[in-house]
Amino acid sequence: MAEQESSMANEQNQQNSSPQEPKPDNISHHFVGVRGGNVSGSQSYKPHRDDGFPLRGEKSLSLWERILAWCRYANWYGPDWHRGRYVGYYYVDGHLQDRVCLHNPREGFEFAPVTEQQLLQIEEAYGFLHPPLLRDLYLHIANGGFGPGTGLIGSPGGFCYWVHRGDVLYNALLKEKYLEEDGKECCEQMWPELFSPIPFDLETYELSHHQPNLIYLVAGEWPTYFLNISQSEGDGYYYVHAKTGRVYLVDNSFVTIPLREGQEVVYELHRQADSLEEWFERWIDGELKDQFWGEADV
Repeated sequence: MAEQESSMANEQNQQNSSPQEPKPDNISHHFVGVRGGNVSGSQSYKPHRDDGFPLRGEKSLSLWERILAWCRYANWYGPDWHRGRYVGYYYVDGHLQDRVCLHNPREGFEFAPVTEQQLLQIEEAYGFLHPPLLRDLYLHIANGGFGPGTGLIGSPGGFCYWVHRGDVLYNALLKEKYLEEDGKECCEQMWPELFSPIPFDLETYELSHHQPNLIYLVAGEWPTYFLNISQSEGDGYYYVHAKTGRVYLVDNSFVTIPLREGQEVVYELHRQADSLEEWFERWIDGELKDQFWGEADV
C-alpha cells in the first residue's frame, strides 16, 4: 500500500510541477467584470455575506464553479487561515517531509487539478469512491490548498499541510514519518489509532443510535473510510466520511465518563453537515461556523 501511495504521489508531482488555474469555457462569460475584484477590509480571506460576490446565489452554476468564481473574485487561491511562510508536511520524492511553504496565494493555485485516471487509481487501491463534490474540486479546481480552515487536503501528491492521523490515504506515509521522528515505542503509545487502530463503523453506529450529533471514541478507535479534509482555526480537524459524505469536526475530548468496557473517551466527533455540499454551501455563503454539541444534543 505504501508503494502504491508513493507511486501515485510521484506520478502526480511530475504532472503537477507548476501551478495552474483552470478556466472552464462554460463559465468564463460569468467572470466579465468580476475577476480581480477585492474583498474590502477582510484580512482572513473568507467569504462573507457582505463581500459583494455577485455569483453567490447563481444556481445555474454548479457548486465547484461558484467556489472557483469566488477564488477569482477575491484574487485569493489559498486557505481561509493562511499564516505566511510556514512549515508543513508535503510530498517530496515520494515521502512525507517537512517543507517551508513559500507559495503566494495571490498568484494562483499551488497545485494543479488531478486527472480522472489518478482518482480512479486511488479509488481502486483503497476500495472507496470520493464524495462527488470532492471529486469535482480535485478535478476542476486544484488538488487542495484552498477553502475552509488551513485549506482542503488534496489527494496523494497534492496539498497535505499537517494532515491529521487516521486518514486512509495518508496512514502509511504518516506512520513512516512518525517512526522516523519518534521511534516505534513512542508512536505506539502516542497514536494507537494510527499504529494499532480499532476499526469503528461510523455508519452502522449512527443508524443504531438515531443519528447522534456527537460521538465519543476511546483510545485506538477510528472510523473507517475517514478522509481528513482540513484543519480548523481552532484545534480540531475536519473529516468527511467517504461512504456517507457527512462532515465531522474531530477534537480532543476532556470528558471523564467511562465508555465501552470502562475505557476513557479520547476523541469527540461533532457532526458539521450531512454532506460536503452542505458544508461548502455554508462556506461560500459566509455562514460556516464550527458546531460543537453537548451530551444533551446526542
